[in-house]
Amino acid sequence: MNATAPDILLQLLRELGTHVLDPASVTIGGSLALMLDAPIVRHMDDVYLIHEIPEPLRREQALLASLAARYDLKFTLFQSHYLPEEWEKRTRSLGVYGKLTVRVIDSLDILAGKLFSRRTKDLDDVRLAFPRIDSVSLRERIRTSTTHFRRDASLLAAAMQNWYIVTGENQLP
Repeated sequence: MNATAPDILLQLLRELGTHVLDPASVTIGGSLALMLDAPIVRHMDDVYLIHEIPEPLRREQALLASLAARYDLKFTLFQSHYLPEEWEKRTRSLGVYGKLTVRVIDSLDILAGKLFSRRTKDLDDVRLAFPRIDSVSLRERIRTSTTHFRRDASLLAAAMQNWYIVTGENQLP
């Protein structure tokens, strides 16, 4: 499969924004948000939105289905408990598309969350992104914003294993 280009997401958002009749806001996370900052390049299927699809978008089910088929990207939800503490303070604007306001979760927050995941696709994203990011800042984010992950023994074990695979270091920051 071909890699998903960042322009595809922007075109999708612009087209969706032309149909949104009432103001709505979404925050994008997941691998697609990483792709926007260019640390990873791969095929994406989902546009992960935090918490919920707002009502003005939910009313447009036929449009969402049509856009998903045409752009090969569907809107999917994920919960904030997969993100480091205080992630909300570090989101950035991706723009306003008609009445649709879009924010993006910081790449370091996404990577820190993926580090504590047991899913191999999350490990692969960390592996792909690590050579292209500010590793000092990622280490700091892991050190200061992952307390709630570290309380879960299985998540901590996953993070330690993933960190070792990615960096060769036995100690998690």
